Amino acid sequence: MLVADIIIASRKAKFADTHVRVGLMPGWGISQRLSRQIGPQRAKEISLSGNFFDAQRMYDLGVINRVVEPEELMPAALALARDFADADQQVVMAYKKVINDGFKMNLADGLELERERAHAYASTLPAEHYAKAKANASSRARQQKA
Repeated sequence: MLVADIIIASRKAKFADTHVRVGLMPGWGISQRLSRQIGPQRAKEISLSGNFFDAQRMYDLGVINRVVEPEELMPAALALARDFADADQQVVMAYKKVINDGFKMNLADGLELERERAHAYASTLPAEHYAKAKANASSRARQQKA
């Protein structure tokens, strides 16, 4: 779950890191990913207790993006997937990569990375791309207001 880009959970979902309950050390990254995502103190509460936490608590901690009613889980996930699919896929992939790569850096280096990649990408675009992008953004804004 910690390597997922987006997590939408049913209100009835439960989450736990049970390594300590079964006497195993983690080996797939939870000790490092969870603490970086929510801080070491919160990660220790989850991982060292082995307790189950409900979806709302995991949302409050920042582990998941959204909590929905069980019957809304699939529609919410599909709607978000459609939003991603409707976007420019080259930009989606490049944007995801700059977020992931920049997160490994300090803020100043991450900002420089973003600036460099934005300039590199922009240099590949034809002039008419900007007019099309502006029209697409305006159209999407109107659709979301409706």
